[in-house]
Amino acid sequence: MDEIWLDEDCIDWDGNSAAPKVVGSAAVNIETNNYAIKGIPRKIAFDNKKRVSPCKSVLKFQRRSISQPVLEIPTSSDDVSSQHCSIQFKFGLQEAAPLDEKSTPSSLPPSPIKKTLGGKKKEKETAVISEFHAVYCLVSRSENRSHKGRCYIGYTKDTNRRIKQHNGGKDVGGAKKTDGRGPWDMVFCVEGFPNQVSGLRFEWASQNPDKSRVLKDRAIKKEKKETPLAFRVRIACHLINSEPWKRLALNFRWLIPPMKMPFPAAITPPENVKVKEGLLLDEKERTIRLGRGEGEYVRMKSCHVCDEDIQRVEELALCIASDSCVGTFHLQCLAKKGLDKSGEWKTQLFPVTACCPVCGRRYRWGDMVRAQHDTVEVMRAHPEQETMEGMIPKKKIRMEV
Repeated sequence: MDEIWLDEDCIDWDGNSAAPKVVGSAAVNIETNNYAIKGIPRKIAFDNKKRVSPCKSVLKFQRRSISQPVLEIPTSSDDVSSQHCSIQFKFGLQEAAPLDEKSTPSSLPPSPIKKTLGGKKKEKETAVISEFHAVYCLVSRSENRSHKGRCYIGYTKDTNRRIKQHNGGKDVGGAKKTDGRGPWDMVFCVEGFPNQVSGLRFEWASQNPDKSRVLKDRAIKKEKKETPLAFRVRIACHLINSEPWKRLALNFRWLIPPMKMPFPAAITPPENVKVKEGLLLDEKERTIRLGRGEGEYVRMKSCHVCDEDIQRVEELALCIASDSCVGTFHLQCLAKKGLDKSGEWKTQLFPVTACCPVCGRRYRWGDMVRAQHDTVEVMRAHPEQETMEGMIPKKKIRMEV
């Protein structure tokens, strides 16, 4: 017999004393021949919390938590005959009462080990990570002249994690082309792509301007006195001014402001592309925690354009231009309203930028779609999703990276 699982009813926690006593039918009887343990209750299969590992000299009650002391039951041939054993604690030695085979287990209060702070079991927190897609540019600071100043283009969902992988080498997830040619600096990135496919297409076109259908007709080549970084910036400017990316709510971000350089005069980023500086948020900072209070969710209102009820959260669009704006719309109604003002309703499905019909402030359509997507994911991840039909978070979800 190697292991025996012992039910907690076998242990009698004597009041405030830390010393447990073995009582009732769970008495431990040790025979001199085979050291078998008898009297174990039948329902031991349903308790995997306490384990007794017997050996020839010592029986140990292993701890369920740090708060429970370690128990040791020394046995010998002398005390086997008297059916009496002493329970030695980690913090001292106390004598247990003689074993009584006829006694029955008493009804015991819950073990103090099961209690948590406040008397309630801590619930598992539910969270949603806001989606992020970016194409970045690395510049080498290698002391080797053949590698110094070279650039590398890549795609990632977390820039902070990715730069660590590149500088760590292939063993920690870095790319083969950057292994042993660093250290690397992530100088700039283009972020805000709606999905992974759009970001990967932008990455491939940046790496292969002579093969991309978007750029190959322009015959973009590196000039004689142009640095590798300036060449990559010029390629990025050409791409964000080309279809399909010129209609997206993209951001051109300088991650290292001292290395910022002017854009080419012949082709600058379009008006809907924001130029920013500074580091980006990591996944922990982009995590949206789900609220469970009754006052943290409200029922969806009717559309301010068609004045009809919004049935599903997937059809909802909120104004992100202002936190105080109470405008709620159908996605189709808001897109049609924006296309009517821009005059693109015959050729496009959604506007690049538009004004809120309620507050009149301008916003980018891609930013509104990202906020709407996060709202949908939050409601889908809610543990009480079935009872939250027609509800949305009271506070607007607008993740600024």
